Amino acid sequence: MTKHRLAKIQSLILDNSYLNLSDLSRRLGVSESTVRRDLQILEKRGVLTRNHGGAVVNEAFKLRAPGVAALESPISIANRKEKEAVGREAAKLVKEGDFIAIGSGTTCLQFARCLRDRENLKIFTNNVLVALELSCRPAIQVVLAGGVSIFQNNCVNTLEIEEGAFGIGKFLPSAIFCSVLGIDFSMGYSDINFNFLRTWKSMLQRAERSVLLTTAEKFDKRGFATIGDLDCVDEVVTTSRIPEPYLAYYRKHGIAVHIADYEPDAGSTVSESVEKL
Repeated sequence: MTKHRLAKIQSLILDNSYLNLSDLSRRLGVSESTVRRDLQILEKRGVLTRNHGGAVVNEAFKLRAPGVAALESPISIANRKEKEAVGREAAKLVKEGDFIAIGSGTTCLQFARCLRDRENLKIFTNNVLVALELSCRPAIQVVLAGGVSIFQNNCVNTLEIEEGAFGIGKFLPSAIFCSVLGIDFSMGYSDINFNFLRTWKSMLQRAERSVLLTTAEKFDKRGFATIGDLDCVDEVVTTSRIPEPYLAYYRKHGIAVHIADYEPDAGSTVSESVEKL
């Protein structure tokens, strides 16, 4: 019942921009105190802002509502469940009050979705879908890198202008959460788009802490351009499907590996489970 009521209120405020408390109570057939609790929930979700006697729509949510649906529909996220698991594990590393950078790719998008209900976060990103996902949250401040929008690897990113007003050179995030196309012993971390190399390296240099988010299919895979050696990151978040040689390498070089709770589908190649370091 509550879920249906919340959906109804969300639909009404998108259509009307403003809702009166007593009118909502009458239309929904519930008490005003019940409506107030519903509005509190929707305000926390970034849908609206309460005021005396009612609520007004959050303009960022109003812009996002049709936009995300349009952007998500053609995007096919490979290994979605594994990326969701990695995102949930990575979200455990984020604390209230943190200022973090989030990189490109759909693994980073899944990570961002796990931060939607967090309080007092500041986010710098070159990932347009991440910005859309989080910008309507009143407790999260989002800075989107300036530049040219590029659709790559099923995700819309900006080609960051380093020295511009919203370039990474202007910020000092406490941590960067990023992903890559390929991980290989001889080539290190690599990608297929040369345009993002400077952005990725700049973010690594500016952040106090770097966390790589990756699923198992990225190992033993190469892109066209090297981003950095395997030890250029401080931590790795992945699943138990990480190949043993890479796990051994990270252990040897003191790189923390966080293993996400993930059950692969039948038929997947699963490495022996490993403990979180």
